Amino acid sequence: MKLKGIMEKSVGGFLTFRGFANFNDVVRISKPDEAYQIEIDKSHNEDLQEFLKKGENLFFPEVVLGCYLPENDEEIVRLEEFYQAFQGNQKGNFGFKKLNIGIQSPKPKNSTFKVATLNTLKERGDKDIFFRIDGNHRITAFENLNKEKIFLENPMLAICVIFFRTKEEYIRQSQMIFHNLNFKAIPLKKEHSLKLIFENFDNEILKTDKSFGMPYYYAKEISKCNFKEYFTNLESLFNDNKRSSFLDFFKFLESKGIKIELETIKANLSDVNTIFRDKDLRVSKNTNLFLVFLYYCICGENTKKIELFTQWVLKNHIYKTKSIDLESLINIFDEIYNSRIQKVFVAMAFSGEHCENVWESIVDVYNELIAEGYELSKEHQQGDKYIPYRVDKEKRESKDIIEKIKNGIKECDLMIADLTHARPNVYYEIGLAEAQNKPLILLFNKQIKALDKENRDLVHFDLITKERINYNSNNFKQLKQELKEKLKSILESICEPLK
Repeated sequence: MKLKGIMEKSVGGFLTFRGFANFNDVVRISKPDEAYQIEIDKSHNEDLQEFLKKGENLFFPEVVLGCYLPENDEEIVRLEEFYQAFQGNQKGNFGFKKLNIGIQSPKPKNSTFKVATLNTLKERGDKDIFFRIDGNHRITAFENLNKEKIFLENPMLAICVIFFRTKEEYIRQSQMIFHNLNFKAIPLKKEHSLKLIFENFDNEILKTDKSFGMPYYYAKEISKCNFKEYFTNLESLFNDNKRSSFLDFFKFLESKGIKIELETIKANLSDVNTIFRDKDLRVSKNTNLFLVFLYYCICGENTKKIELFTQWVLKNHIYKTKSIDLESLINIFDEIYNSRIQKVFVAMAFSGEHCENVWESIVDVYNELIAEGYELSKEHQQGDKYIPYRVDKEKRESKDIIEKIKNGIKECDLMIADLTHARPNVYYEIGLAEAQNKPLILLFNKQIKALDKENRDLVHFDLITKERINYNSNNFKQLKQELKEKLKSILESICEPLK
């Protein structure tokens, strides 16, 4: 390795070399110091790799490396000779086990810095001579690109090497330099950066330039909306992060392949603004929570799901959290919500007077509730309608009907059972459901009693006291109305954990 540059004492009295080196050389001659280098964030590293690959407006500030020279007492004496020669503007070559430093007299004579050359010894090698104080993530991103056989056209990198007198001095001082470089400066906020971009680049550039893309265009247009006039409940939501929040949101939608139409999204903003009339939501500062509501509206989620999400957020005080990852919040609620999909088991006579009318009434109610946003199972269909589970409607062949009944009841969330005709199988299935504490809706055709010659009550004594819907086979409209109300009541009580 041979590096040529300039050397001088910098502010603070640190002997500093500045020059240029090939990225590949920097990878080889340096290593991160585990004492203070933070673990590399995968997403940030991928962003850096993408930036390097694009090669547009590609510039990095110099990488800062650290090195302590003496490795024994003899080299400490040599170091003092080197410092005295340097301060006396003398030229010469000074050899250390790690590397050789050559310095020339200042040119022109009235200048202070010296031209310097750093050489490593062939027998020593040059791997890991320097420690990375600042720029480790940039170097690692470049190294990962090389592993993928992707190479830069001109991989020259500005470097700064700080020399320390001893290992102890390096350990003490390098950590402070790392801290000052990374935490003393006030970084340019993403919001301010986006403000400059949106003001200085027109929409066509934002749409087509590889450095930007459609999410930048969408974020620019939506962030221009007059929240103070049109979305008053959302006005105080953003705390100097409107542009960056929408940019991250549209990048998320793009990653999910969700179609974006600006006019539709503006209408969705009105819907979310209505939801945020709630006094607790209105004072929330969690922009990601707002974006989850917007996401569900854009995806066309049913009103019932959004209503349950609102109740879940309020009941669990999610609106009080200052920040929560957008995708994590969506995944958490989706998992909770999808676990509430309800399976309904129907027990009734397979044949008999009015049986088909009762079944059709149940199916009609089932589909009406699905249309209203209640999450009922859509595993089975009959023509163009969804149907609840009924053993004789099961399309899969099975020789063991009892096993089908047991599995169906075990997997269901509630049961509808018609006691009319007093079928033994219906009572058997009710017994299995009660043993597993499944909610029950019992039906009975009250006209059957009038047809019974022995004037018996066809509901057996062990269920005679149970609440049931007594329907009239001359008025199935009334049956559907009562059944729908009862089903809604049970479904909403099952969904109570969401609230």
